[in-house]
Amino acid sequence: QPDTIVPDPGDPQALNRYSYVGNNPLRYTDPSGHRWEEDYPGGGGNGGGGGGVILLGLLGKVLSVAQQYGQRLVNWGFNYLSRNPDVVNGTVQEPEDVVGGVAGEAAGQAISWVARFSGADEAILRGVRRLENAMNSAKWPPYRYGYEKQLERAYELYQAGSLRGVEVLAENGGRYDFVLMTDEVVEFKYWTQTTAVKRQNNLIKQVMRYSNGGRQKVIIEFGITKTNPISPAYLDELRQAFAERGLTDIEINLIYVGAP
Repeated sequence: QPDTIVPDPGDPQALNRYSYVGNNPLRYTDPSGHRWEEDYPGGGGNGGGGGGVILLGLLGKVLSVAQQYGQRLVNWGFNYLSRNPDVVNGTVQEPEDVVGGVAGEAAGQAISWVARFSGADEAILRGVRRLENAMNSAKWPPYRYGYEKQLERAYELYQAGSLRGVEVLAENGGRYDFVLMTDEVVEFKYWTQTTAVKRQNNLIKQVMRYSNGGRQKVIIEFGITKTNPISPAYLDELRQAFAERGLTDIEINLIYVGAP
């Protein structure tokens, strides 16, 4: 008989309800007919020594689900273990629950950015697709994290109802990172201070071109990096550099993007 439910809609093996435990009866059993279970030799129970068995079983499951979510799931699994030492020392009695948490976390990360912006205008989706393709391209590995942070910032603005467009072509041939509902444009940089100093002149030229002689309001946002973040003192120097070129209304902000 077919299973009465699909135990895990995210697992292609589970969609075949006539398949017994994902065609892996040597590892799993299904006594209830509703979900797969794995027997852990040695149990873990309440006695000592169960932590190693739990840990091995947990990592085995993380690796098995990695076929769906790729290397990112494995990374999240090990990060989860580092944040939860009780799993390693054997005080967690339900490894299934832990694996579910890891898989759920990783599955959330695996959702495409285009899917997260579902329902947005094409002016937003077009830019999101461009950034996501660039982030996943083998051509741009050094900039991957910057693209990801730009997508995170775009999503924050979208959630706030402030976003009109992403990666919008400008009349002068440039490309605005974000266009806001207020018609202001945002140039977003996820730079360390070392990078900002090195690229300052190019940034000033770019923003001056975008401002069109002061007729277009430009906001510069620097995402706060985990290492060598841009300092408020540097922002004052940058404002002074713009003022010396006749632009005194440039708004420059330091912001946290996502989790600090």
